Amino acid sequence: DMGLAAGMLEGIVTWARELRRPQNERSQKVLALETTRVNRTADVIERAVAQGGYAGKINAAQIVLACTLGWIEPRHPVWAWRVGRPALTAWFEAIASTPSFQATVPPPL
Repeated sequence: DMGLAAGMLEGIVTWARELRRPQNERSQKVLALETTRVNRTADVIERAVAQGGYAGKINAAQIVLACTLGWIEPRHPVWAWRVGRPALTAWFEAIASTPSFQATVPPPL
């Protein structure tokens, strides 16, 4: 679980960093690679969540995954991670509504 969550975070950070570069300096190869990698990882996590993964007592993998998904939405709108991932969406909405998650939401952009 942690490997997938951390892998998704790494891909998102690389993707977002590349998109922040001036358009003429962006590597289309890096963008294509990270787009594919992040979507593939999200699809694997979607299947895992649908089969009961990332459930139970809160652990580090769940925290990394929830923080990653919560961070990415307002900061990287080019990636609509919820589309086609109903289990992951429901999982995120449930964890994002917890008091501890709500208490640590970063300030708006």
